[in-house]
Amino acid sequence: MKKLWHQFNIRYYEILFKDCLHDKMKCEFQRKISYHKLKLDELNDACRKTS
Repeated sequence: MKKLWHQFNIRYYEILFKDCLHDKMKCEFQRKISYHKLKLDELNDACRKTS
């Protein structure tokens, strides 16, 4: 379920990032995308270790 949440947020912020005109907000969206990608990678690594 956590993976799905992070995947959803990545897609959501990517859409906002593409439509945004303000550099400050683009930076914020990019930061959030990076955070959710990192968390998704951590969850994928944890799943690989337990398999």
